[in-house]
Amino acid sequence: MNNRFLIFLASIVIASIVTSCSHFEQDAYIPKNGHVITGDLVTAGYGIADSLIVGLNKSISKKDPIIVTTFSNIDDLDTSTTFGRMLSEQISSRFSQRGFIVREMKFRQNSIYISKDNGEFVLSRDVSTLSKEYNSSAVVVGTYGESAQGAYVSARIIDPSNSTIISSCDYGIRLGMQKGILFSRK
Repeated sequence: MNNRFLIFLASIVIASIVTSCSHFEQDAYIPKNGHVITGDLVTAGYGIADSLIVGLNKSISKKDPIIVTTFSNIDDLDTSTTFGRMLSEQISSRFSQRGFIVREMKFRQNSIYISKDNGEFVLSRDVSTLSKEYNSSAVVVGTYGESAQGAYVSARIIDPSNSTIISSCDYGIRLGMQKGILFSRK
């Protein structure tokens, strides 16, 4: 092989890497209008997941599993609603679509608090244990508070080895007609 062919081949590889990185940015659902997401819950969940991924200040290995917990009601951290459970489902789906290994928590009951009506909650004292049990490199947690037009959401990715926040984002989500049913406790 001559040097020109090797240079050509190297430029193709570099171009494909740059293109794949920029494709994520173009495909991301990150809202362009500040901290308000308007639309459906799927769009909101994808936007939150994409914001968390883009905002990472420490890389997460896509070979290590991550855990996405049910988002808790800020007024009672031991409860959630359809909104909190569905939002965590959308975020979990988006992380999986982005190539991360996401552990499904509904099938296990060790090291987490599972309430039949509320979802899966990580108990803070169990984050380290949970990390070891699942060999997880990250835990996605969040809270929400109901507002007049929807909800305010705070989401974080926690490094379970030292309980530090490695990414976070905050959004207001306008829900419109969906709002009533999403905040029921059933």
